[in-house]
Amino acid sequence: MKTHPCQLSHIPGYSTVHPPCRFQSTGELTIKADFLPELLAPAMQPIPTEYTDADKKMSRRHIDMMITPQVSDTLRMRSDIIRFIRDFLQSRRFIEVQTPILAHNAGGAIARPFTTSSTEFPSRELALRVAPELWLKRLVVGGMQRVFEIGPAFRNEGIDHTHNPEFTMCEFYSAYANLDDLIAQTEDLVHGLAMEAHNSIKTSLKSLPPLDLMYYQRPFQRLEFIPVLEERMQIKFPNLSTSTALPDTLTALALCGIKLPGEPPATIAKLLDRLAAQYLEHDSFIKPVFITHHPACMSPLAKSYVCSVTGQQISARAELFVQGREIANMYEEENDPETQRRKMTEYRDAVLAARRENTHGNMLPDDAIDELDEVDMDTGEVVHHASEDFSIGYSNDGDLNNQSEPESQGYSHLSINDDNDSSISSYAINEANATIDEAPPIDNRYIEALEAGLPPTGGWGCGIERLVMMFTGAKRISDCLPFGTLKNVVSLGANCCYRCYYYVYFDGQPRPYI
Repeated sequence: MKTHPCQLSHIPGYSTVHPPCRFQSTGELTIKADFLPELLAPAMQPIPTEYTDADKKMSRRHIDMMITPQVSDTLRMRSDIIRFIRDFLQSRRFIEVQTPILAHNAGGAIARPFTTSSTEFPSRELALRVAPELWLKRLVVGGMQRVFEIGPAFRNEGIDHTHNPEFTMCEFYSAYANLDDLIAQTEDLVHGLAMEAHNSIKTSLKSLPPLDLMYYQRPFQRLEFIPVLEERMQIKFPNLSTSTALPDTLTALALCGIKLPGEPPATIAKLLDRLAAQYLEHDSFIKPVFITHHPACMSPLAKSYVCSVTGQQISARAELFVQGREIANMYEEENDPETQRRKMTEYRDAVLAARRENTHGNMLPDDAIDELDEVDMDTGEVVHHASEDFSIGYSNDGDLNNQSEPESQGYSHLSINDDNDSSISSYAINEANATIDEAPPIDNRYIEALEAGLPPTGGWGCGIERLVMMFTGAKRISDCLPFGTLKNVVSLGANCCYRCYYYVYFDGQPRPYI
């Protein structure tokens, strides 16, 4: 059957025409079609003009990219950001490396890891890395004085609009760099990224909102943790390095009439983190802010010393906050092996002690409470979230399951829809069921590596998705990932798996419906 060219042009899909191409006298490029257009890949289903349903947007991500320019522009910006960071570091003579993702120890950051096993080592538990930190510092010990890695990390801690169990991070380590060097490099990097993003949005990624370059003008603001907190709270902190620091600080807060929302945090580090969120981080809505010199109890891998002003044990550490979000974390690395062992042991003991005290408690822990009172990224106001039931969860083998026993999967009766910012996230839910962070293991092999000599080193890390959110105006981390969060990825795979089925009710009993 012959098809008229005009009829053929209305078939959606990919087609081609055979040139020659020529320019008209007006300068307009014109294709002279000597042959009928050839249909390369017809669209077998109608392409919608827009999606309003959030679930459909994620389950049909490829369609959403076709009809919503901002989706593909966000992913292009992500690529530009990674390229800029790589060029920035390589121009400063950093060497890019790839360190193990699967190992016996998750390594570095304090987070709950994903665990698995291998047929090669059936009796040994393996873990996906939570950070490449300890591997990279081993390379510095070995003489690679400037190294960086951009790659995946995994933390088994749930999902919300800023957290996903799988994410991409960049870490670099530079021998003989101090905290001031790290802060200066961070300012240069963020300012350069802002200029690059601004130019891209003006020229090619026009669906993204414009950037305010004045906000990113250097130098950024700096707030010293303890002195500024004491000034704003009108309080004098007790010694934060003792075993009684948590009850002593809670007593001091009570005497000053300062009340904390929710239950008391389980550790002194959690308490201080919550106070910083309430009294310091909001400054970043005016200008990017470095919060510096955290108490040593919050940074077991950082070098520490006694502050001459406050008398507190503090760390040579800084965090960069932009628009209320933590963007980067940096510190001078602890390179004394015995001091490092002591700090790891003290932190582990504190976590285990808190776990013992809360084993039979029913309270939401610190991280979960933080999720209940979040900050609106546009206004800076605290938003109080309400809970709601979820309808479908996932069992351990990946099958969809009925909502009648959600506790068996480690979730409470709360929404796990990461696209619904008005619900409590599963990030908070997982923390609630865990009650307290996993006690980080003491990596004796890493301490043994330090005994070979780690030069004075500055370390730096940031999440790529946080940067993408910052420069694209994305409200959810799912918008910065090609196929959304783990919840979306698992649902896509589950729908294609022959073992997956829904439960429906017949006569009050759940039965599988294929």
